[in-house]
Amino acid sequence: MPKSYYSGSLSLGASHDETITRVMIPAARSGIFAGIILGIGRAIGETMAVILVAGNQTRLTLNLSRELEL
Repeated sequence: MPKSYYSGSLSLGASHDETITRVMIPAARSGIFAGIILGIGRAIGETMAVILVAGNQTRLTLNLSRELEL
C-alpha cells in the first residue's frame, strides 16, 4: 500500500486513528481477506493430511480419538 495514502490523509486533517480506520484498513481489505482465506485453506489441508494418516478417513469429526484406527 502506498505511503502516500497515509501522508495524504494526514495532510487533509485526519488524525492518526482516523487515517488507520478510514483509509488504511479499507485499502488493505482485499489483502487481509486473501490472507485469511489462504490461512484457513492451509489449516484445513494440514488437518486432512493428519486425519488421513491417522485413520485413513476423509471426514472431519469433533472427537478424533474415537475415529482413529491404530
